[in-house]
Amino acid sequence: LVEQLGVDLKIADGQLCLETDRGMEPYAELSHGERWKIAISLGQLRVGHDGYLIVPQEAWESLDPDNQAKVWEAAREYDVRLFVGKAAAGDLRVEEFTAG
Repeated sequence: LVEQLGVDLKIADGQLCLETDRGMEPYAELSHGERWKIAISLGQLRVGHDGYLIVPQEAWESLDPDNQAKVWEAAREYDVRLFVGKAAAGDLRVEEFTAG
């Protein structure tokens, strides 16, 4: 079942794990950002082509800029529209993201 998810999660020694640059790590020991990146990736796969995915501010801001860029790239690849929360000064507004 885990292999069918479409992300790099594996079962090792009876635990849900992810292969990272630090080696095979249990999911529970991943950083908050690493766990959110997996969750967002699963969400993008689940909503599919022309889908919409709302990403909470807590999740989006837990990702470093490189992973934010990877999430946006995957959204373009899957043709998923992302709505992300981001803290900013001023009135509530909508801004279109542009990479780079």
